[in-house]
Amino acid sequence: MKPLKKLTYKLAITLSMLLGLAGSMYAQEKIHPQINKIYLTSYVDNQTCSTKPKNTTLENKVNLNLVAETQKDGKTFYFSKSKNLCLNGEKVDTSKILSWTPDDLSIKWFKVESERDSYNNGGRDYFRWDTPTYKETLIDTNKWIIEADAHPTEKFKDINNGLGTMRYKVQIIHNGKKLSTPGKESTNTQGIKKDVHRVSFRKDDSFIGWLTSFFNLPYIYGSEGKNLANHQAENYVGADCADLLVAAYRKTGKNNPYTYAVGLRDFTNVILKQENLRTNGENYYDRQKLLKFGEDIKKGDLILFGRYHVGSIVEDRSDPNGKYGGQADGIFNKYDLMIHTLFDVPKKEGFTDQGPFSILRWKN
Repeated sequence: MKPLKKLTYKLAITLSMLLGLAGSMYAQEKIHPQINKIYLTSYVDNQTCSTKPKNTTLENKVNLNLVAETQKDGKTFYFSKSKNLCLNGEKVDTSKILSWTPDDLSIKWFKVESERDSYNNGGRDYFRWDTPTYKETLIDTNKWIIEADAHPTEKFKDINNGLGTMRYKVQIIHNGKKLSTPGKESTNTQGIKKDVHRVSFRKDDSFIGWLTSFFNLPYIYGSEGKNLANHQAENYVGADCADLLVAAYRKTGKNNPYTYAVGLRDFTNVILKQENLRTNGENYYDRQKLLKFGEDIKKGDLILFGRYHVGSIVEDRSDPNGKYGGQADGIFNKYDLMIHTLFDVPKKEGFTDQGPFSILRWKN
């Protein structure tokens, strides 16, 4: 009986191995499908992974996730590293999410950025769309998930510590077939379209914080849209000086309309009139009164140069060789900084070379 038991045992083991091999071959067959479409999704920390653009603060981690769509037996399945998927507003059943195991897939990740830092839609008497053009830069390969950031690919432009907006594209090659998500070619008259995946990092939820989410975007003189939903500033395509401020203010939940620089007077209170501005070459005065930063002039106040250019005061600074070594001194002076955009991407810098100014403050 013992030899028979041994033979039965060996047969059982052999059968089990054969079944296992067959199951493995079947599994292998299932993971070598024809990919029909790919999606670029992203998720903040451990939240839902979706095709929606991401607006988040810099302290949060954003991962980009490749999703590949296939069909089997008339049903749609998705290969994805993330199991918590929402594609174009539809939640994906986890039973339809599969894992990709072989190494026969070529993956390329790209950053999509505007080719120029300044565009011009013309003046009020002559409007035309100066549609931004875009470039793609390869940043990573053969990974299903990469971490997103807003660092420009040109190193000399990387001055904002990761704050700002970046768009992405992913491309695959499988079985000799190339598939891509929308990239630099996906434009309309206003510029890049919403289907190119966007991630925007801001400092915080304040007006100034939202201003930082517009770093990296081009200056567009006369930025505009056929309607509010398509406005270039509203959709992180680009902005002129006034639209930059309105767009950031709208992100805080306000409903102010877009306007030109001097038009902002309709939605602000005048804190300092330009005709009352005085300076001793370093500090600023309202006639004879020394202006204190944090009391008379506050972060987030608008600085209007004449009628045609505007920025926002964002940081109290001092003489780098003085008593405070460049740090805050509580005085409104020529060392303080603003955020603005003028024939260049939005940036934080001084304002003394812009000429005389008035100071405005949002009414609400």
